[in-house]
Amino acid sequence: MKPAAASRFWAERTPRERRILGVGGGLLLLVLCWLLLIDPALQGRAQWKQALPALRADYAQMQALAQQAAAAPAPAAAAPPPDRAAVERSLAEHGMKAQSLNVGEDGVRIALVDVSFSALTDWMQQAQRDAQLVVAEAGITARDRLDRVDANLSLRRLP
Repeated sequence: MKPAAASRFWAERTPRERRILGVGGGLLLLVLCWLLLIDPALQGRAQWKQALPALRADYAQMQALAQQAAAAPAPAAAAPPPDRAAVERSLAEHGMKAQSLNVGEDGVRIALVDVSFSALTDWMQQAQRDAQLVVAEAGITARDRLDRVDANLSLRRLP
């Protein structure tokens, strides 16, 4: 609607119609302000008010974990490189004897024949825990008997 047409439309109205249109326009403006500005803000506030206790609990938990981490002892010094005698002794403790064993600065290569699979996995866990050796390559072949395997392992030190 052009400004001249709007002025003519307004001039053609009676004072009562002008009052009704003004009050109706004001109410329409109030409803739009409520729907577009006030109601979304109130709903967002209610949602944040509901989420605030969980966020505070998360914050307290993170603070406690940060204090625990700060109070934790320094990491232990790196384990010394494995030596052949220590690896053989560790294998013997688990009832295994290596067919071939190569120990170097970077890690250990082992060939085992007809060993218990459960003892092998226990030994690998102990090697990881005590000597910081992890499996880099593994070739494991099942034997005819239950829980018996042949294994070729390459273990390397954790950095």
